[in-house]
Amino acid sequence: MVLRYHVAMPDAPGGRPEPEPRAAAPRALGLAGVVVGVVASGGLLALALRSLEPGDVVAAWRSSTPWPWIPLAVAAYLAGHLVRGQRCRTLVRAHAPLGLVAASNVVVLGYASNNVLPARLGELVRAGVLAERTGMPVTQALTVTLLERLLDALAVLAFLVLAMTRLPPDPWTLEIARVAGVGLGVAGAALATAALAPGLVIASVARATAGLGANTQTRAVRLTAGVVDAVVTLREPSVLAPVLGTSLLVWALETAMFVLLLPAFGLAADPWRGAAVMSVANLGILVPSTPGYVGTFHWFCANALGAQGVDAPTALAYAVVAHLSFFVPVTAWGAVALLGHGVRVGRAVALARSARRPGPGGEVAGWAYRRVALRAAPGAAEPPPPPPFLRALAEALVDGTGAPPEPAALDRAARFAALQLRALPPALRAAHAAGLAGFRAWITVRHGRSFHRLAVPARRRAVDAWAFGPIAPLRQLLRPLRSLLLLGYFESVASAERGGRAPREAAP
Repeated sequence: MVLRYHVAMPDAPGGRPEPEPRAAAPRALGLAGVVVGVVASGGLLALALRSLEPGDVVAAWRSSTPWPWIPLAVAAYLAGHLVRGQRCRTLVRAHAPLGLVAASNVVVLGYASNNVLPARLGELVRAGVLAERTGMPVTQALTVTLLERLLDALAVLAFLVLAMTRLPPDPWTLEIARVAGVGLGVAGAALATAALAPGLVIASVARATAGLGANTQTRAVRLTAGVVDAVVTLREPSVLAPVLGTSLLVWALETAMFVLLLPAFGLAADPWRGAAVMSVANLGILVPSTPGYVGTFHWFCANALGAQGVDAPTALAYAVVAHLSFFVPVTAWGAVALLGHGVRVGRAVALARSARRPGPGGEVAGWAYRRVALRAAPGAAEPPPPPPFLRALAEALVDGTGAPPEPAALDRAARFAALQLRALPPALRAAHAAGLAGFRAWITVRHGRSFHRLAVPARRRAVDAWAFGPIAPLRQLLRPLRSLLLLGYFESVASAERGGRAPREAAP
């Protein structure tokens, strides 16, 4: 039995593309989110100030001892962002060789933007800047950003559960842990499914949206493919272990910030108390709020301390100082990083927003799908040999992931990509072929031999020079091929590991 990929892509009914959805609904939802955030922040801030005398809070500030606790707390918090940068590097290293400073700046830009922009637009800014910096599709960059947020939330929940085993029972904190555990458990299960069974996820989305029209199905499958392409790297132990380790280290350093602020207010530097306050405050700011989490952070942080017996004025004074300890430094760092991106950040926001409503042009697979059928074809004819260039390109990309290449999976990935290139509209196919011809000519002139005859490390360096270089059109040339080849390769490997059937490669 020969197992082959099959991707059928007829045009939309009537030969005409379906009309684009109106943008009014997303705008209305965005405005509603801002209104809800303002109301929630205002209400929680009012609750935090209720029954408090302003003079008591001021007295708590005046009696505090900022030196050396606040500088040490800020240093621990900023060190955590360097660790976040390292985690970002690990998640995108199969797509782009980011340096530690560059990756940390991308992360900080997102946090700083959340401090000054409504509706958590900082996540979109971060995804857009990451896409521009690495050449990744915006959908994929946004998935990496949201993946980091999910890992953060899971790590924070783990710290909270651990702290609760060492502190006196507190029903309020326990209820927060239960609510967060349910939501994060569902999200974690979805993440595991996408990482372990990417083909199943894509096929399920394609079948579920088959009756919604060609354009709707195109967007859904393309968006899903981008999500899977970003998540599937977690199947590799060389990626999963450092990602989990850095996630725990990030929140250990943030816990250190909260612990170091306790002595500034005459409280014992109890690591379990600091972990509980850190966890509740960070889970609390998942609630919609104003930029910088004003009100939301203060209420959850003060109540977490109050639940451990700290008087209300001291708890609120601590919350204000803790908020300033992360708000001011990261916003200043973000402003400095912003100078390196200039006006391109405006375009980054626009690019990131497009991930919410992907249009008919492809970013992940590069072209529209009408139906994706992941099934075997018993008795199918023997497939033709894979195109040498595409197979060599697939081998170079896989070499960069640290996984030993599997020849059969490389063959299937190359044939799959070739079929998708042939499915492009004639004009786009010709333009892409011309770009690839330029790349291959450059290789021949520089190395004196064709691309597929180079050693694998040399091929990898040549691909990196174009795919992650400073010239955007060159990055975009190899973007669809990179996504297709990696998705096809790792899905073939996963099918073989499961002992199941690989998707078939028959022409449309």
